[in-house]
Amino acid sequence: MIVGVDIYQKIRYMYQVQKKGKKTIARELGILKNTVKKYCEGAHVT
Repeated sequence: MIVGVDIYQKIRYMYQVQKKGKKTIARELGILKNTVKKYCEGAHVT
């Protein structure tokens, strides 16, 4: 799944600033956990 810049920024903010878990972020944004994992580990938006 390719996410837009806005979702990417939300994922990074929730993970780094709010210290939320990957499963929680995925559930709140309605996206797959593997997608959240990919972007939390530093993958760039394409």
